[in-house]
Amino acid sequence: MMDWMVIYKTAEGVESRVELRAATVPNLRAVAWHVIMNAYHQKPPRPLGNLSAEQWLEACEIELVDLVLLRQKSRSSFS
Repeated sequence: MMDWMVIYKTAEGVESRVELRAATVPNLRAVAWHVIMNAYHQKPPRPLGNLSAEQWLEACEIELVDLVLLRQKSRSSFS
């Protein structure tokens, strides 16, 4: 598993960060879900419904700034 940091901006221009864990590079839908849930304290102003991740981010006025790999958990085996 890998730990990722997503940096995003709200409509007010406030830059925030949220961490997420994924086995590979997270897809945009997963990133959008984590960011919007974090930005709106688990209560997004618009439901995802049929919207694409890009449309959902736009409707919630969230701009993704960066996705950074923080650390990769190595699979170590003990004998």
